[in-house]
Amino acid sequence: MPSPSGVPGTLAESLGARIERLRTRAGFTQGQIASALGVSVPAICNWEAGRSRPKADRQQALADFLGVSMQELLGIRGPEGIQTVVDACRLKIAAAAGVRPEQIRISVDL
Repeated sequence: MPSPSGVPGTLAESLGARIERLRTRAGFTQGQIASALGVSVPAICNWEAGRSRPKADRQQALADFLGVSMQELLGIRGPEGIQTVVDACRLKIAAAAGVRPEQIRISVDL
């Protein structure tokens, strides 16, 4: 889902919108996320609607499940590093293969 500025993933994007975007990009339902994190579907709905936020320990679990860094989940932008590129590629490969991002292993030899 695009942010208010019209650009996906910009700082103007709320945490809830970012969670929804990352979840749908990874191909998960709210129920799948809720089950994996041990929370209710209404909790996920509330996160995405901006009515509440996941607690800190759940934020890391959510980032791990979605196959993204905490920086990406929280919308913290910095210079694009190799991990950012690898994370983006993992999501694209998982979507193309129809599997969860955490099932994708990428090895980089430099």
